[in-house]
Amino acid sequence: MLLVESWCSLPKTYKVRPGTFDIIPNPNYTIATTTLRFVGRERFLNGTVTILEDLDNEHFELSADAYIDPTGGGDYKQLPFFIPRTHLCDILKMYVKPYVGSTLEYNVNTDLPFDGSQCPVPKGTYYFKNILMNTDGWPLVMPLGIMKGVASLYKDNELIGTFSSLLHIEMNGF
Repeated sequence: MLLVESWCSLPKTYKVRPGTFDIIPNPNYTIATTTLRFVGRERFLNGTVTILEDLDNEHFELSADAYIDPTGGGDYKQLPFFIPRTHLCDILKMYVKPYVGSTLEYNVNTDLPFDGSQCPVPKGTYYFKNILMNTDGWPLVMPLGIMKGVASLYKDNELIGTFSSLLHIEMNGF
């Protein structure tokens, strides 16, 4: 464990800039609405997300895949980073909290409980304020290029929405 903590605390060889964040809803089902947008040169994420029903482990599952385009030409290749379809609250605890917990700080820059401490995640409107990508806890080395993350949300085995984001991963200037 100490070796892993030491490895993650080494300086990163890359930096991450957010690109886009899109929600592709199922036309027959609306689970959430959003006003999220990137602002400023630093690309702070700001806005709100309104979740229209409680998100529990009994009905909701999520899966995710990652892709990389090293040249920026639109030729994405699937990476071995993926999350198999898993109950939503379990995903929050196992994946979101460790990898995004330093970016999304509960009651600091968001009031959405991304850490899995509340299950079900209650319906309601949640804020996001001045969020910047923090790569603490990410691997020391990442593939360079445009990384595309795609997450699919299911309710009772029906696909009800897809979330897609692009991150620009570049060499860090030493």
